[in-house]
Amino acid sequence: MVKYCVHAEIPFLKFEDPHLQPWIDSMQPAFQIKGRHTIRDDAVKMYKGMKKDIEVELQNLDSRICLTSDMWTSSQDLGYMCITAHYINAEFNYKKKTISFAEVKYPHTGYAIEEEIVCCLTEWGI
Repeated sequence: MVKYCVHAEIPFLKFEDPHLQPWIDSMQPAFQIKGRHTIRDDAVKMYKGMKKDIEVELQNLDSRICLTSDMWTSSQDLGYMCITAHYINAEFNYKKKTISFAEVKYPHTGYAIEEEIVCCLTEWGI
């Protein structure tokens, strides 16, 4: 269920909608909806497992890692930066993984951008 929720970008709060369980009951009365906190905890657990797998993959690479970044400002005037790692694995397949999505402190100077990139690289051990 968590994989579907992440894929479909369903807010966790939707699991407490009073109309959801009656609808599910109409199809499968034995199925009980999990609460939003349980769904959130399962999503975090899945994220941590996937992150660990990517960390192992990046540490065992025989190739180099190329990083790209992108920055933008939200409608609330908050700055965000996304960092993506690009690499070729042992089977010679091109891979790209988003390794950071973070808010960048204002003002968005070169130093603030550098600080976020260094923090990301340190966290991933790159």
